[in-house]
Amino acid sequence: MWVMSRSLFQKIKDFPELKLALGFGWALGLTVAPSTGFYMGTIIGSKHVQDMQSQDISNGFLGAGIGLIVGLLFATTLTMVYPSLVEKEYEERAQNSS
Repeated sequence: MWVMSRSLFQKIKDFPELKLALGFGWALGLTVAPSTGFYMGTIIGSKHVQDMQSQDISNGFLGAGIGLIVGLLFATTLTMVYPSLVEKEYEERAQNSS
């Protein structure tokens, strides 16, 4: 069973670089991934060779949904894993400096 030594919020409070990293991770996960999914879904799902038409956008909505799911998985994984890695790095630095 996985037990956290300290709460996630306490780790974020103690290590300022986590605020920046998690902020970027969530911003990318909620904006870039759905946008990229929308564009890729529109392009890949298009049946037209030379130009895009309005009915091609419906494929983009599916791509945006997939992109949103991928972005949320990325940001959630980052939130759960990265604080523990940063904490271990600080512990190793403290042991090496002593």
